[in-house]
Amino acid sequence: MEIIDLDKTIRPNRHRERNIWNASWEKDIKKAYDIAENQLPHLTMVGKPEHFPKQMNGTIDIYLERYKTDILNLQIESRRKTITRLATDDFAEKWTGLLPRERQQHILEAIYTASSAGVDFEARRKWCPELTVKGLGEKPQSFFDLLMVLVLGDDGEITHFPNPLVESLWSLLGSRADPLLIAQMKLDRTFFITMVLWRLYLAFHNLPDELYRFEEIGSADKQLRSTLLNDKERKTYEQVRRKLKAAEAGERNRCWGCGKPEALLPSETVFQVCGGCRKINRKILYCSRECQKEDWKTSKGHFLRHKDICGKPIPERDPQYMDVDPPQYLSESNAVLKELLEKVPINIAAEPQTTKENREIQSAANSNIRKAKSGTQVSRDTVKFKTSPSLLYQKRLLKGNDPPDYNLVMQHPESDLGIRIPDPRLRVEFLRARAQAMSDNSVMAVRRMYQILQPFAEHFAPKISSTYDLKKQLKKEYGVDL
Repeated sequence: MEIIDLDKTIRPNRHRERNIWNASWEKDIKKAYDIAENQLPHLTMVGKPEHFPKQMNGTIDIYLERYKTDILNLQIESRRKTITRLATDDFAEKWTGLLPRERQQHILEAIYTASSAGVDFEARRKWCPELTVKGLGEKPQSFFDLLMVLVLGDDGEITHFPNPLVESLWSLLGSRADPLLIAQMKLDRTFFITMVLWRLYLAFHNLPDELYRFEEIGSADKQLRSTLLNDKERKTYEQVRRKLKAAEAGERNRCWGCGKPEALLPSETVFQVCGGCRKINRKILYCSRECQKEDWKTSKGHFLRHKDICGKPIPERDPQYMDVDPPQYLSESNAVLKELLEKVPINIAAEPQTTKENREIQSAANSNIRKAKSGTQVSRDTVKFKTSPSLLYQKRLLKGNDPPDYNLVMQHPESDLGIRIPDPRLRVEFLRARAQAMSDNSVMAVRRMYQILQPFAEHFAPKISSTYDLKKQLKKEYGVDL
């Protein structure tokens, strides 16, 4: 049985007999890859090289570039949302808390929906021998080992999933196949694994599959740009372009009052734009006139009332400085800020050089982040991360043109709170401690961060969440138990 022909095998109907269909795939994949692994040292490829006709090479190359763009967009969105859920919604703990059969059911559903996402998607599974229901669902760590390859990737380039056996087979195929054909095989593998991870994320959090416009709409838009031959096609292009613009607007637009994004509002909703803020190029939207009036009176969820800032420039305090949920940020009277700053302990001594005792404390503290706790305690398994997803999330929040000094991370779906240290000298000290903590998880640096942030957390966090715990957040980010 050749791996390249696995998709040509007649299988049970995946829609009606999902478990039997999956068992058929897993059996054939295991058999084919076991044979390949045993014969690999002596295996040679024979036969005439398989090449595309010269006139097709340009077309295939354009297709692969579009394919890469679609994969990259899918990975960026998957990575961003997965990091957010890991940091704010206890994704790892909830996954660990499931019974093995429950995890396996999620894996099967993800493989099925990924295989059904488009024409010939199922065929791409043949390059993914590690995607088995038991292999990814029996132990929680197995799934997260695969997921973290994607999470730790760079948004600027496609993240591939290493597999020495598959890569060795491609090397042998390269001796008789067109390089473009091998490139497509590699992209097929990357795309299918990414799609499975994405579909599992959606199913686990009970979310609608609204993203996959990247393949069906995103690439269609690019194709139409280069193939507009008549009025009918130009009309089709305009329809697709409007859908894309509407989808992008739906991600950006949300009500400043209730915080709901456009996607969660009734389809007939027309956003009200604050005229005063529009004059100074600040975009404040409301889902209704009533919501705008209510926010004008109470400013629920905002520490600086819209009534006080409407139409007025606020240097370094612009409410659009974060590209996440309607921003929450530090802003109080000078008297309140002075009182909070007085609660910050003075740093009497600089951090000592790392000693054996300090290293032992730090090592013990680092181990705490690996002890993921399940609310139901139905499983003793834990998920271990080489890099804390919570710290990755914090670093993402600190990117941008005008980021806060730190973010108090709230549980999903509450908005996070950006904190700016008002005292310049204390701010410099905090930023130094932050840099050291992010560099080597220094216990002393994290402790100093806590001392500086704690007064602000005590004052502001309860306005968003009554259960916020700064110590717990820093422990999840740095593994330091304060």
